[in-house]
Amino acid sequence: MSQKQYLKILKPKTRPVQIEPWFYRYLNAGQLKVLSAIIAHADYATRSKDSFASNKTIAFYGGFGLINSDTKDYEHFQSLTQDEKIAYKKKKMRNAIQTVKNIKRQLEELGVIKREIINTKSYAVVDLEWAKDRYLKEFDEYFNDTQDEQETTENDINKELELITKLANEGNISKSNLKNKLESIADKLKDETIDAKDAKANIPDEDIEKTVDFIMNSKTIIEKIATGKIKNPEGYKKAITKQIREGTFKGAENYHNQLMKKVDTNEKETKNNPIEMFTEIYESTQRVDYAFLEASKGLSYQQQNELLEFKKEFELHLTFNKLNQKKRDKKNE
Repeated sequence: MSQKQYLKILKPKTRPVQIEPWFYRYLNAGQLKVLSAIIAHADYATRSKDSFASNKTIAFYGGFGLINSDTKDYEHFQSLTQDEKIAYKKKKMRNAIQTVKNIKRQLEELGVIKREIINTKSYAVVDLEWAKDRYLKEFDEYFNDTQDEQETTENDINKELELITKLANEGNISKSNLKNKLESIADKLKDETIDAKDAKANIPDEDIEKTVDFIMNSKTIIEKIATGKIKNPEGYKKAITKQIREGTFKGAENYHNQLMKKVDTNEKETKNNPIEMFTEIYESTQRVDYAFLEASKGLSYQQQNELLEFKKEFELHLTFNKLNQKKRDKKNE
C-alpha cells in the first residue's frame, strides 16, 4: 500500500490560494490544469486539511479524458455498443491518469512541486512563488522602465510647483528666487520634450515597422517565443511598435543601425551576384533579355558566359511551365 501523500502550499502571507501570473507565462495548458486542480481540491477539502488530490481527482478537475461533442472521438463513442462504451471510458480514464502522472513529473522537474519528508509524513510542496523573481525581472524588461522614469520626473516637477506655490503664498520666497525656480522647471519640461522628439526622430517613420520586424526576428526574441517566455508575440510586437513611436524603447536606435547595415550588406551582395540581380530584374519587368543585359553590365567575359548559361536554363524552365499551364487549362475546359 502506497504511503499517504500530504499537501503543503508555499504562498505569500495574507493571500488566498490562487494561480499567480507567472504560472500563466511559463507553464503550458496541461501543466496549468494540473496545478489548478491540486489547488482547487485543496480549497474544496478545506484549508485545514493537508489534502493532496489523487491522480484520478486531478484528471476530473482538469477535464482530462473528456469525450467532447462535435469531435471525431465523440462520433466514434456514439457508434459503440453499451458495453463497448463502458470499456472505452475506462480506457480514456487510464490514459487520463497516466497523462496527469506525466505532467506532475514535469512540474517536479521544473521545481513547482517538490517532495519533502516532515516527521515521517511525505509532503508534496507546491511553491506558488516559483519563478516570481524571474517574472518580475522580465516584466520590467518587457514594459521598459523608461515610462516609470518619466512619471518620476513629472511627480518631482509637480512637487516643486506645489512647494513654490506654498512659499509664494506665504511670502517666504524672493521674486528673483521664484523666477529662477520657475525657469529651472521650464528647462526640465523642455528637456523631456526634446529627448522624446530626438528618440523618435532617430528612426524614420517608414523604418519603424522594419525595425520592429528586425527585433522580432532576432535570435533572442525567437528563442523566447519558442520556449514560451513570450506567450503573445503579436501583443509583444505591438508594444514594441508603440514604444518606438513614442520614443521610449531603449536601444531602438541601435537595432535600427544594425538593420541598416544588414540592408546595405544584402544590397551589395545582390549587386555582386549577377544571377540574383538577373532574377530580381526579371521579376519586376518579366523581360528575360532586358534582365540579362542589365545584369551583364560590368561583368567579366567568364561571368557573362556563366550568366548566359543560366539565362538559357531559365528560359527552358519558363517554357516548361507554360506548356504545363496549357495542359492544365485544357483539362479544365
